[in-house]
Amino acid sequence: GFYKTLREHATDGELAIKQWEELRARLKTLGGSTMAVSLLNLRQDAGFLASTAGSLPFVATHPDVFADLPLTFDSLHKTVDQIVTEPFLRNFIDLMCIFCGFPAKGAMTAHLLYVLERFFEPECAYSVPLGGTENIAKALQRGGEKYG
Repeated sequence: GFYKTLREHATDGELAIKQWEELRARLKTLGGSTMAVSLLNLRQDAGFLASTAGSLPFVATHPDVFADLPLTFDSLHKTVDQIVTEPFLRNFIDLMCIFCGFPAKGAMTAHLLYVLERFFEPECAYSVPLGGTENIAKALQRGGEKYG
């Protein structure tokens, strides 16, 4: 699958695999921070303790969770730049960011956490319409014009 593609196309396939695994692990931690500390639970009053109590098991094993929260709402490239140097892999990550309409620089990390993690589940497929994502908007426009 994907590792075979990295070995065939990356300048240094083994480095790309190592960096991909490291990035996925980092994104999994970032994803855990948003799941453990739901945005709905972030409050600035005493109720904060009650609303985040269910997060304690995750927070206890991942003490950096609160420090990570700002990264989840920042540009993905800040995380990618710390880990990924292999050009083919960087280009692949930018391609995955098309769901946001930006390359990694400009795409919000939280937006991509789901996409990048789910991409490797069994039966997963990566589909892009002919003509790119622009054609999705054009199809919606045509449908709106035709059917109101």
